Amino acid sequence: MELTGKTLGLIGTGNIARRAAEILRNGFGVNVIGYDPYVNAEAMQKMSYVKYETVQDLIANSDIVNVSVPLTPSTKDLISGSTFDCFRKGAILVNAARGGIVNEEDLYSALKAGKLRAAACEAFVNEPPTKSNSKLFELPNFVGTPHIGACAEEALYRMGMEVVSEVINILGGAEPSHKVA
Repeated sequence: MELTGKTLGLIGTGNIARRAAEILRNGFGVNVIGYDPYVNAEAMQKMSYVKYETVQDLIANSDIVNVSVPLTPSTKDLISGSTFDCFRKGAILVNAARGGIVNEEDLYSALKAGKLRAAACEAFVNEPPTKSNSKLFELPNFVGTPHIGACAEEALYRMGMEVVSEVINILGGAEPSHKVA
């Protein structure tokens, strides 16, 4: 699928989603839209994203949907059931967040029914994912990884150093660089 001119819909606009959007926008010329209940339209505009007020509207206007939100009671099964009917024909879904945000049984049904062109997941409800606990791996239009995207030696070192730095800053009375809601 050619990416130039396509629309990337971000569900969640945190650091990881913004970095992915930057790469796809600058490298491939995608348009970026976003849904994030914690970010107002003005802040989205500063990021050069069009803000959508519902997940369903964002999905209906996206060729590629990237999920980058934490798993909370409000995001559990955020993409499930009839939400899959909102996807454009030929759309791709990427769950780079947590298992349980995308309902895996419903995703399987949507992929089998052709409601999506393809999907990729980096996290699952049952980890590690196996053929016995996830039918998704039977499908030719699905790619999954065992939730190891940040397990490179350099990434682990960088994360550890950032944690130490943040603790030192907070103990010194500074505001944290990365607040978690």
